[in-house]
Amino acid sequence: MALRKRNIKNPFHEGQKYFEYLESNPNFKYQDVADEFRVSKARVSQMIALVNKLPKEILDYFQRKDKPKEVQSFTERKFRPLTLLESDEEKIKRFREMVNRAFKSLKT
Repeated sequence: MALRKRNIKNPFHEGQKYFEYLESNPNFKYQDVADEFRVSKARVSQMIALVNKLPKEILDYFQRKDKPKEVQSFTERKFRPLTLLESDEEKIKRFREMVNRAFKSLKT
């Protein structure tokens, strides 16, 4: 039996898609978005939080076409703690630490 390769979605693209859908349908709630995209309401909330709470520098990093594969595999769960930090400076600092750890793990 062959193992199925996991298809990792870019959490920022996913969050942006939900956010834009919600903006274009102002009377909709998170549950309406969840129903439309066949995901849980919690998933919609988590993805939109990434878009709303992370600094532009982090979001822009994931829009780049030349980002390393190691970073492409980051999931929303890894970014969730960043959304809870107060300052954008602290969020960016922690994000850079995450990226550096990903590169170091490749070298070992």
